[in-house]
Amino acid sequence: MEMIDRKEREKNLVVLGLPDEIKSLQGVSEDADNIKKVWEKIGADWDQVESYRRLGVRGNRPRPMLITMTTRDAKDSALNTKALKTAGESFNRVYVKKDVHPSVRVEWKRLRDAEEKEKQRPENAGCEIRLNTREKKLYRDNVVIDTWRPKFFQ
Repeated sequence: MEMIDRKEREKNLVVLGLPDEIKSLQGVSEDADNIKKVWEKIGADWDQVESYRRLGVRGNRPRPMLITMTTRDAKDSALNTKALKTAGESFNRVYVKKDVHPSVRVEWKRLRDAEEKEKQRPENAGCEIRLNTREKKLYRDNVVIDTWRPKFFQ
């Protein structure tokens, strides 16, 4: 099951912070035009976009947008660009990330929250608390105190 899910997501990207159609990004209010504007800024090829759609229900925050690329290489090249960081004020809250299973997102959030909680604890004053994202482990003074434990398909 997990392999099937990974295969389905391997060409997907998620764009966060892209304004909904009501608001505009540099004078553009349609989703397609917003995505094209982002793709123009990062230097990615718009012809490599197979499909796109908004995720979630409309609320007061911009909904994420799921973008399916034609190939995995196209996805990787769009991810590897750093151009949005220097693209200006309109794009400073727009992020392009790879699509992952919801349980993976939950686990990353759990580890980030655990890191923050450990930093706030009074008994950890003077201790080095750090989350190593490559190893997927949380350390206190170079001793592992928490590790990656995703719960897939339960």
